[in-house]
Amino acid sequence: MKKFKLLLFSIACLTILSVSCAKDDSANPSTNAKMRITCTSSNPYLVKINGASHTISGNSFQDFSLAPSSYHVSYEQISGYVLYPTTGSFDVTLNSGDDIERIIP
Repeated sequence: MKKFKLLLFSIACLTILSVSCAKDDSANPSTNAKMRITCTSSNPYLVKINGASHTISGNSFQDFSLAPSSYHVSYEQISGYVLYPTTGSFDVTLNSGDDIERIIP
């Protein structure tokens, strides 16, 4: 009976240790990259990162935590233009731990 209890205790301890030591990189922000997009215009811009839309107010910035990968970023002035909005785009490759800034327009 003592051996059975010792065996159960050992299994429980090993289970707890293996679960608590499991590594989950998807929840670890240090594996991501940070990209800050700064809008130097007084007008707001619609920014698309690989098609996902974000609005950045004039004279402000927004930080993005992104998985390491290549991204296509496009931007378009939302208001404050006379004839045509200011537009632009760029491509960026982010590696784990990168901390970069891009300025628009």
